[in-house]
Amino acid sequence: MIRSTYLQPSLILIALFLVVHAGCHSVTSLPAGNAPNTSDLPEMLSFNASDDVAPATVCVKTAEEFQRSGHHEEAIALYGKAISHDPRLHDKLSRRLALLFTKVGRISGAKAEYKRALAYWKDDASLWNDYGYFLLKQKQYSDALSALQQATKLDPANQRAKLNVGIALAYQGQVDSAVQWMSPIIGEAAARFNTGSILARNGNSVQAAQQLRWARQLDPHLSQATTLLAQLDKTEPTAKKQR
Repeated sequence: MIRSTYLQPSLILIALFLVVHAGCHSVTSLPAGNAPNTSDLPEMLSFNASDDVAPATVCVKTAEEFQRSGHHEEAIALYGKAISHDPRLHDKLSRRLALLFTKVGRISGAKAEYKRALAYWKDDASLWNDYGYFLLKQKQYSDALSALQQATKLDPANQRAKLNVGIALAYQGQVDSAVQWMSPIIGEAAARFNTGSILARNGNSVQAAQQLRWARQLDPHLSQATTLLAQLDKTEPTAKKQR
């Protein structure tokens, strides 16, 4: 059973060693620390009180404490220990593991867990959005767009997914479509600024300058557009000529 007293920070690693090597049978709670968003723990798990499941229960609850306190590698180890006790938990824990693997930079592990999670929660629009955003960060723009479009298909009101679709389209150079997806959510000026910023990042300075100039016309107070145009002037003579 997890006791309610708190560990001092200096005892955290000792506690982890005891949990992993003792089979998750006993550990004190951790101090709250810098807790991540509650979306990092997207679903609560329920367990039977049978002897064969009890160790997995303790592992999961302890892993949650480590995850909330920002100790991601320790949480991964404990979720893995829980799965070793009860392999049936893997599907339910896959979403958490995908987030944790992403946080620690274990990209192949994150992708595998996302795929497992999507097989389990295939109609979850927020999960498809998370996966699409993950792929965006890996510069896998075509696969990201497919995942994000699936999110909007499952939940047409999901504005975060719609915005991410626009971003994915901008990274693929589909300027008009990108602006069309983003404008209803953040306004046309901001949509064109975002598109221009992405184009500039991808080295397309001419189109970037066009979008930034358009954004500034729509919103003369958009100082970020002026700043980025000035930077393009310094680094890209061609963009300067287009202005």
